[in-house]
Amino acid sequence: MNYDALIATRNRPNALQMSIPLMLKQKRPPSKLVVVDASDDHKAVCDVVNSVARVAEFENFVILRSEKRNSAYQRNLGLAHIEAPIVAMPDDDSLWHPGFGEALVAAYEMDTTGVVGGVTATPVLGSPLSTSDETYKKNNAAIFKSRMQALRNSIEERFVPETFKLYARSLWDDQPAWIDGLRYSRVETMSGFRMSFRTDVIKSIGFDETLGYGAGYSQHEDMDVSLRTQKSGYILAATSDARVFHHVFPGARASGWSYGFCQVANTLYICAKLFERKSTMFPALQNYMRYKIFLYSLKRRESFWRDVHRGAQTAFSLRGELFGADKSALSQMYMSMCDKYIHPSCLKQALSHSQHHSP
Repeated sequence: MNYDALIATRNRPNALQMSIPLMLKQKRPPSKLVVVDASDDHKAVCDVVNSVARVAEFENFVILRSEKRNSAYQRNLGLAHIEAPIVAMPDDDSLWHPGFGEALVAAYEMDTTGVVGGVTATPVLGSPLSTSDETYKKNNAAIFKSRMQALRNSIEERFVPETFKLYARSLWDDQPAWIDGLRYSRVETMSGFRMSFRTDVIKSIGFDETLGYGAGYSQHEDMDVSLRTQKSGYILAATSDARVFHHVFPGARASGWSYGFCQVANTLYICAKLFERKSTMFPALQNYMRYKIFLYSLKRRESFWRDVHRGAQTAFSLRGELFGADKSALSQMYMSMCDKYIHPSCLKQALSHSQHHSP
């Protein structure tokens, strides 16, 4: 088997200059590279991709210009150019360690029944690039956060479990518990920077472009497609042998208000789309959302996080409209909410609304 690599990017040519060479230098590199760019300066991205491909003597690549700033749209656009049976979908700042390509393909090759729809790599703290260069290091706060995440996850799992994971586990009952007796672990979801799919599976499922309508990037598109892949009867697996470092370039992709609003609104929209109307998961979802909004409130001393908190509160106050809507109307309702509460002309009204609504 072979695989193609698909990257959706915007305004981060420096990230591509770091990540793409690591992909092309793999002992088992992608057969094809597809880059879908929504940058303000498209030429800068083209220059970087052409340059690194030339140095690596890699000829089979495509650079597409996306007219929409929407990573779900960009991924769907790029999928039309994928030909290999496997597609890796790293972020532009995903830094692959040596052996990544081999390990990824091996996971699919050993699944002789074709039940594995997607395979996720394992995140690591160490970068494959030179640690002597400060630009390749995560700052101390990011490293500390990564190390504390396991403890935090265990606490949250017990008291306020993530709704996406609860829903994924509810789909596991009718699926086999083992994958050809392999040592690969089953997972509930795949984070965007380390996900891959069988090409025929992801092309049939596709990414929900509605999720990118509000803030200009598709918050939780990875969670949504992970759940819908499993709802279609496939398994998601993780391999510890494919290691990736998420560089996480600094800088917010949206305003505080838009970020907070879409963090909550996108979660509510995905759950309203997937859950049955009388699902017992709705109360758990609301408890989890209240918890997330509480965490935002702890950072209100900073203006950005103050806006995040207010945006999240406003989105949560609209949950009844989404939960009560017919599923066929959900997409249009979500977009109407974004039109009302995110567009600049309506921001003053939205901010006023947030002062009178709280969860």
